[in-house]
Amino acid sequence: MNEIIRKAKELLTDQIDHQMELMRRREPEFYNAYQSARKIIDIGVRHESKE
Repeated sequence: MNEIIRKAKELLTDQIDHQMELMRRREPEFYNAYQSARKIIDIGVRHESKE
């Protein structure tokens, strides 16, 4: 599983992110939405409380 995740991150970073730079001027709204989707938001660890 770790290898699959590593390859997916590599694909995004090395290929798709570079291709999205071409869209930056032509489709700025699409580019901004893509950048927003690529942000990693750390929501922390949540645990359910035991009764």
